[in-house]
Amino acid sequence: MKYAAEIAAALLLFVLISYSVSCHFGSKNDSARSIAARMQVEVLSKFLESSKSEYGQYPAQLDLDDPWSIPYVYSLVDGKPRVCSHGPDHRSSTSDDICAP
Repeated sequence: MKYAAEIAAALLLFVLISYSVSCHFGSKNDSARSIAARMQVEVLSKFLESSKSEYGQYPAQLDLDDPWSIPYVYSLVDGKPRVCSHGPDHRSSTSDDICAP
């Protein structure tokens, strides 16, 4: 597996960000959660690109939750992956959504 180290590092970073937010910032700090969600969305986007390079296709689904314990929204737009968190209001298509790219 050519990109195994990169994929493992991306997943480890994802876990560390999640742990840091939950332990150090408390469960009600939406600013910290938004920062974590932005970082996680970027990590997930890079993970998806690595997965495409390694396996020739993007994963069919992501079973991961954002810092508000809501599943990330994952779709292919024009053949490219798009990962979104609905943000603190938990609703799609609002100003607090966090997406990459």
